[in-house]
Amino acid sequence: MEKRIDSKNSSFFNKKNYLIISLTLIITIVIIALTFIYFLNIEWKNLFSDLKKGFSYGWAYMWMFLILSFVVSQWIIKVVTITYRMRLQNIKVKFSEKVLYALTLMFLTAVTPMNIVTEPYTIFWIKTHGYSTSKATALSTNNSFLWEIAQIIITIPAYVWTCTKAQLLINNSKGLTIFILINVGMMMDVFSIPFFIAAGFWKRLQYIIARIFNRIKQFLHLSYHTKQQTYKTYVVEAKMQREFKEFFFDWKGTIICGLLILFNESFWYLTVFFAMSFILPIDEVTNINLLHQWLIVNVATTANKFMPLPGGEGTIEVMISTLTSQLGDTKERNLFHTYDNGECGSFVDNSIIIWRMFTNYVPAIIGLGTFIYLIVHYSKKIKHKEKIFNN
Repeated sequence: MEKRIDSKNSSFFNKKNYLIISLTLIITIVIIALTFIYFLNIEWKNLFSDLKKGFSYGWAYMWMFLILSFVVSQWIIKVVTITYRMRLQNIKVKFSEKVLYALTLMFLTAVTPMNIVTEPYTIFWIKTHGYSTSKATALSTNNSFLWEIAQIIITIPAYVWTCTKAQLLINNSKGLTIFILINVGMMMDVFSIPFFIAAGFWKRLQYIIARIFNRIKQFLHLSYHTKQQTYKTYVVEAKMQREFKEFFFDWKGTIICGLLILFNESFWYLTVFFAMSFILPIDEVTNINLLHQWLIVNVATTANKFMPLPGGEGTIEVMISTLTSQLGDTKERNLFHTYDNGECGSFVDNSIIIWRMFTNYVPAIIGLGTFIYLIVHYSKKIKHKEKIFNN
């Protein structure tokens, strides 16, 4: 049983924490609003016109169904890769709890930069099912390691293809900037592998990370472990190291989850092609190079991965639009010019906004309700625990 430090004179529900939460929400909303107003080149009239035009084509509903199917499958795989490992250890999770976790994760992924909240939330969620902090962290770290490996495997061919066309990008400042970001993103992906391995096997690093999180919890007036308790758990007893090895060398769980993640990463990038096809007559869809779009969205996602904007909002649209206009073949560029009325970029921009609408905005709106429900639910539980403790 983990021992924690609580304080009778403190509570999570205080003015300081309310102020932190309020400021975080305000800043997030302001950043998203400024991004839409100044960073994205959206002509709303043309966008709604393209949507209306898309629905007038008989195939539009099929493309929409394919996009939503991949969105649903992505979040199913994100949940299954966690709950399957838990099931192997005889911990069963109710279907309703899996749905709540997935919906909340959708919201947090959409509104936080670089997914900085999703990992702590995943650890918290795993802990609510009986895992210790160290074991929940070990499982989450192992899962993130598998996602990172899959990302690199899928990105390497796209990165090599982009490098062979580098001359087309570096001829202008925007293209050069994106090419640099692609290289930075690829390097950070590669360097993240030894970091995850170190986080799983190196006791001292685990102790340092645990101390940082306990300092944050102490600052927020949540129960936390002392320095001595943390040192004993992560260094002397080496709990997380042992538990990470347990997950890492569970070949059945690792292989099955790894293949599921690889499947998701391989097919997810097709959704931009579906969004472009959504606003085109079916006979024009064949003029879009499916492989090119897969490669472009792949490297754009890599370059955008570490952008400090909520959900990478704004930068992913600019990157995909620029890469498509500069690296697309002649047939594609002619098609885009035809549907742009001579203004290069608007067809691609509208396609990407439609793509984000189905893959990001709608899931975020749905997940917001779940997030509010969980905030209220866990707030009541924390208040109840504080009330019992103070009595």
